[in-house]
Amino acid sequence: RHTGAAHHSTLGRLACRVAGEAFCRGADVTLVYGPGTAVPPPAVRTLSVRTYQEMRDAVLRLATEERFDVAIMAAAVLDFVPETVEQGKRSSAQGWAVTLVPTEKIIDRLPPALPRVAFKLESGRSEAELLEIGRPLLARDNTWAVVAGNLEGVGPGEAQESWVLTPAATHVCRTKGEIAERILEGLAGRFSS
Repeated sequence: RHTGAAHHSTLGRLACRVAGEAFCRGADVTLVYGPGTAVPPPAVRTLSVRTYQEMRDAVLRLATEERFDVAIMAAAVLDFVPETVEQGKRSSAQGWAVTLVPTEKIIDRLPPALPRVAFKLESGRSEAELLEIGRPLLARDNTWAVVAGNLEGVGPGEAQESWVLTPAATHVCRTKGEIAERILEGLAGRFSS
């Protein structure tokens, strides 16, 4: 199977864990990886990007030019970017107002037929609220699973509390490894049927 995974910003540990686990299970993986501290698995094809625009362009190009079986969108892509970007340096003696504008959701631009796993990272939400936010995402274009969690649940190392939602079940996971296993076991079941 050919799997695409995307990552940008934060630390990249979950994206690298999912990519590595998919590779170990025999998938041909392409990881689009933004600035992070995690080291991508050496055997995984990795495309490095630095900005939201580079991430968007790379993911959309790959989604249309290469045949992927699934896109696992484990990215913590910026929700906002500056409306305008200036070159050079501004004096610290002056005030400076920066207007932020929302970024386009890359997952919404994927070809509708491409199966995907969506990730929804929130802050300060209860389990019930996360599930309420995540469930409608399952009804969107070919979304096979949603991983919903709070920023506060992302701990050091392997710790990461999240809920993996599929049409058939909801699983609570406490580590990045558990999240990767749940996603990939679910995808294996989809591909074998």
